Amino acid sequence: MFWYAHLLFSLAMVSLLIVDPMLLLLAALLSLVPDIDKPFGHRHWFSHSIFTALIFSIVAFVASGFQHVYALVAFLAVSSHVLLDFITKSGVPILYPWRKKHYGLRLFSAHNSMVNRTAAAVSLLVFLFNLWMTYPS
Repeated sequence: MFWYAHLLFSLAMVSLLIVDPMLLLLAALLSLVPDIDKPFGHRHWFSHSIFTALIFSIVAFVASGFQHVYALVAFLAVSSHVLLDFITKSGVPILYPWRKKHYGLRLFSAHNSMVNRTAAAVSLLVFLFNLWMTYPS
């Protein structure tokens, strides 16, 4: 999936529970972290697994002075990226490092621009709705 679909989907997922500017910024940044593997063989190591979401949750928990909300946001942001890539044709090694096999629904190509734009548009609508519900005019 394209970076903007990951970012907006993460904001939509996190904003279902929390609407705080700093936490949303954290979610936006962490939603892109799994793609750090692109120079090393995209989706062939731990970056697209639940293990990575757990690691970032623990790091966020400790770095925030043991605030659970940061761990939750980190887990949601990273796992939302993995979830979107899970529906793509190549799948993800979601159980890495225990199993390197790729799992997924294999519904769409990750580079399908219509799917990416649709996911981004729906995510943006959910995010804006959550903001509106939190801060009504």
